[in-house]
Amino acid sequence: MTPEEYQNQRRIEVEQLAKEKFAKLIKISPEQLIEVEADKNEKVRIYDRFELTTKKTPDFIAIDGSERSGNSLMFIEVNEPQGGLMKAYGIGEQLQNAMKNAPLSNGMDGNYSRVILNPPNSPINGEITNKVKNTYKKYSFNRTSAPEPSLNTGLLYCMGDTRHETIEEKNNFVSMSHAQFFTLLGEACLTLSGRKKGFPELHSCKNKVFAIDFCDEFKFMGFVAFIGGDSAVGYNYIVANKRFLKAKANFVAKRLAKLATTRGRLEC
Repeated sequence: MTPEEYQNQRRIEVEQLAKEKFAKLIKISPEQLIEVEADKNEKVRIYDRFELTTKKTPDFIAIDGSERSGNSLMFIEVNEPQGGLMKAYGIGEQLQNAMKNAPLSNGMDGNYSRVILNPPNSPINGEITNKVKNTYKKYSFNRTSAPEPSLNTGLLYCMGDTRHETIEEKNNFVSMSHAQFFTLLGEACLTLSGRKKGFPELHSCKNKVFAIDFCDEFKFMGFVAFIGGDSAVGYNYIVANKRFLKAKANFVAKRLAKLATTRGRLEC
């Protein structure tokens, strides 16, 4: 299998996993998440029915039959944090070196190693949230001939259930995907909130919907979800735009609004 074939197979596997887990998290049927990227016939059917003029294609469109326009459709993109940024900027090597000679102490005596996953002024913070910016730009605007933007855009960051590393780990001490997943959590939350909310606030909402005011740069983004897997299994978060929840333009928004209000647990 060529690297390209493997990456394509991996992408399909993670998209299926994201579909199943997200449906379970918010308690909807997986069949309501239509795979328009993988199924061209479904794409044509939906795009024609709702008079979508955009040439952009998300991984899924969520439909339950209540939608009345192209802008009310829930466009959802999927991305898997694979740990590549941790390798590209030398964080993986730092983590391995820190773990190589683990001190026989609890760190209280100062005998510990510290690694900063996203050093200040490093390119990691910008690159790690590029997917949010690209998804927003592609799917929240110019869906139809109408000029109005759509709040109904979502992004799923989903870790695979089996370990997948883009670097070779000689001692197999730490998962780069895990490190990138948690770095992504904090930085994406800061980005969406205009630097007002970060990992401490988000972490307290583990397995819950975290409703916040998205900053002007992302005011028409609906939500960004983080679905943990492998070493981060059981760590699930949904950061939702309060404007999106209030508008309740489709069944996904209504479901998330209810979960946010009742503080219902996200379990998959």
